[in-house]
Parts: sequence; C-alpha cells; structure tokens
Amino acid sequence: MKKLFALTVIFALVLAGCGDKGASDEGNGGNNGNNDGDSNGNTSLKIQNESFSEITDVRWSSITFVQGTEAIRNGSHITKNVQEGNGYIYFKRKTNPINVRTDQSVVVEKNEQKVFVITDNTLVVDVDNPSNKGMFGTITPTSLPFSGTWGDALGEVTLELGNETWTFILGPYYYTGTWTQQGSILTLKKTDNTIFGTATLAQNELRLFASVKDSEGYDIGGVWNLTKGASLQGESKLIIQNDSSFTFVYINWNNEGFPSSSLMPSASGTMIVKAGSSYLSFTISYNYNGIDCRTNDLITVSKGDTKVFTITNNTLVVALGDETETPKTLQAIATSMP
Repeated sequence: MKKLFALTVIFALVLAGCGDKGASDEGNGGNNGNNDGDSNGNTSLKIQNESFSEITDVRWSSITFVQGTEAIRNGSHITKNVQEGNGYIYFKRKTNPINVRTDQSVVVEKNEQKVFVITDNTLVVDVDNPSNKGMFGTITPTSLPFSGTWGDALGEVTLELGNETWTFILGPYYYTGTWTQQGSILTLKKTDNTIFGTATLAQNELRLFASVKDSEGYDIGGVWNLTKGASLQGESKLIIQNDSSFTFVYINWNNEGFPSSSLMPSASGTMIVKAGSSYLSFTISYNYNGIDCRTNDLITVSKGDTKVFTITNNTLVVALGDETETPKTLQAIATSMP
C-alpha cells in the first residue's frame, strides 16, 4: 500500500512539471525574437529577419508577432500558429524609421509551415504614402523635406523641388525637368530626358552634383551643399523663358532691365527684381525689324518669390504703337512686320 501511494505522488509531480514547462515555452516565444513561440501547430508562419536593421511592430492578418519596444533582431525569427489565409506583413524599420508593408500579400495554406524572410532587398510599400515603394534597406520616408526651395549659403544657386519636377537657377542659367527618388538620392533629368545631376539628402542638407554649361559650352557645374530656403535671402527673381520662334531685345519689367542684351529662342534668363506687379515689355526682333510690345497681363512677383514666365508664339501681347491696345498673339504681331 505504501509503495502504491509513493508511485502515485511521483506520477503527479511529473505531470505537474511537464505542464509548467509548456507554459514557459509559450510565453518566451511570444516575446523574444530568438525563440519559436506558438510553433507546435500544423499551420504556422515564421518571420525571419535577415536585413541589417531590427524590425518592430510586426503583424500579419490579426496576428501580432512583436509590438512596442519588442523587436525581431537581424538574424532572428519568430514563429506563430496562424489560421490559413492571406494578408500583408506590416512592420517598422528601427534604424531610419519607416512604417512599411510587404509589396505582395503573403498566403499561408492550411497545414503549411510558411517561412517568410525579410532582407534589405525585400520590396515594400510605405504605409503612410502607398505611392512610395522600394527595397526595405533603402526606402526613405516621403516625409523627408525634399520639396521646397534649396540654396547655397552665398545665394548663388537655387534648386526648386516640386512634385516630381525641379528648377535649377545659377545666375542667368536656368534648367528644369523631372526627378525620381531611390532612397535618399534624387536623379534629376532635363526636359530632353538627359541626366542633369543627382542630389543626396543627409542630415537636412542636400548635396547636389550637376553639370552646368555656360553660353559658350564650357562646363561650370560642380558640387553644391544646399540647405532649405538658404538662397532666398529676401530676393525676388523673375525668370523669362523664351519658347517662341523669335528673339527679344530691350527686355524690361518694373523698371528692371534684363541681364543680357537679347534673349534667343529656347533660352532663358534670370532678373533679380523688387517685389511688384508690372507688364513685361520687350522688342521683337524679326527680319531685321523690330516692334515694341508688352504682355497683355500684369506679371506679379512676391517678395522672396521666384517667378517663371514663359513666352510662346501664342502668348497674348499688345503692340505699344497700337492705340486700341488690342491683344494679339506674338506670332501674329511678329509676322505682321514688313
């Protein structure tokens, strides 16, 4: 009888010990990126981090893998029992933080032990701006201050970055085009689709590498360190872009003269002006004749603003000798000259 009682006690202790061990494994697995918590079921998802950054706030479908201060360290993984289904894997990069999801939905079949590996080359989507896509290791949050006016400390260079468009001003030299983003690097292309340069953002400073040529074709481009708004310095600028078929001379706006004697077709020039509102006056040079004109509409330049005014063959202008001040297209006035 005593032997039977002793065996019963030992058996009960063994069962209790096994139950305690199982609860401990489950708890560690759910909170430690180095352990396989909840991994004993037939359907599971393992998320393996092989990127160079720790990842936080990881979830798939309704299953949370880590959240808050927890992280899956690089070289580690977490496995969770899940129900069959599909969904994006959402996670955050701890270094250079960004909130992303996988580019493609991740499918887990019934009784499958699915393994998903995250690397620096994994294609992801910025959750805060779905149009921002790229590789996990290089994607940059769109909240970085790319858009706006950038300039050098001397106020000689201005780079205007808009919504995928850019304008570069260096004295009388003016370029424009579109930009694309890869991580923290912008590639600037001119309107003819040739490369103008690249710009790299680091610690709120934009480092611009560009190729700028003067009117004689000599390369005056180089490297500029730009900060946001540095080039404004209260100055106002009026850029005249000549997209017409004609040459203009004696260009004037608000009693400010043009920096060069003429403006050829497909050329542009920059005037440093005081804020104000005025017509742009100029003389059309055509077939060795000239006719004085002004724009039909006033051009307004605000303080610290950079205004671009483009003249085409269809721009409405008024001939200064016309007492009726009837607006006509530039083409019509120019070709009416003898």
